[in-house]
Amino acid sequence: MLFVAGIAASPVATDIVGVHLPLPALLIGAPICAIAGAQLGHLLGARFGVKLFARRDSRLFKIEYAQRAERYFQRYGPAKATILARFIPIVRTFLNPVAGMLHMPARQFLLWNIVGASCGPTRCC
Repeated sequence: MLFVAGIAASPVATDIVGVHLPLPALLIGAPICAIAGAQLGHLLGARFGVKLFARRDSRLFKIEYAQRAERYFQRYGPAKATILARFIPIVRTFLNPVAGMLHMPARQFLLWNIVGASCGPTRCC
């Protein structure tokens, strides 16, 4: 999605995608959407975590992915894991619900989520 958003913010965007996205909107909107998505993952993990991770493997969901995210959480601690997960594709997807399932406080998760979204792949520190 960031790739398409980057194209939409380029000078030739109207020719390629039919719309032009102002660069400031992209620079503000991308981290906000990253934060909101991660918070939703944390909330779902806190509410439905055990049920989510009790399912058998499917094409998109594999227990191994959730276990890998949990290992990062335990190895690096909640703060570092939340930030580092932004750089690791599979872990990035599963760490948020795992953090909720492991009862990481929502405020603490929000703090590190904001730091990660501000300095993660969506932005440069």
